Amino acid sequence: MFANRTVTVFATATDPAKGTLSYTWTPCCGAVVQPPGNTATVTFIAPAASSATPCPMPLTLDVTSQKSGLSTSKTVDLVVTALGDINQDGVVNGADLTLLAAQFGSTGCCSSPGNNTCSADVDNDCDVDGMDQALLIAAMNTVGCTCSAP
Repeated sequence: MFANRTVTVFATATDPAKGTLSYTWTPCCGAVVQPPGNTATVTFIAPAASSATPCPMPLTLDVTSQKSGLSTSKTVDLVVTALGDINQDGVVNGADLTLLAAQFGSTGCCSSPGNNTCSADVDNDCDVDGMDQALLIAAMNTVGCTCSAP
């Protein structure tokens, strides 16, 4: 996920006792989930990728049955990447610009919603064009998360 972009996360859970489930999301790094409270789907703004951002960034969900009292907790690790860090090496630099140049002019990068096949499509609009180049150049030398995706 890219820093400073909206992220949507959802959970699927069932209660064997057929009770109502409550959901408590706990993001790290000052991120605030919306809507707050008891919901299976939340959105939040990914924190800025920096040396202060844990990598990967933990997001914890606690689910509790209001009927049986049974509960479970799951933490997932999310990788925050600086916008424009195409090769995900932790810094936006000339290597990313080279990758963008190799894909420049590509169109139709989204075969289905959420399935973008062009890694250099920085603005995620399903093509690699001047806007992607401008965003990458504006982010040049930005340092972000330096870990591998989980």
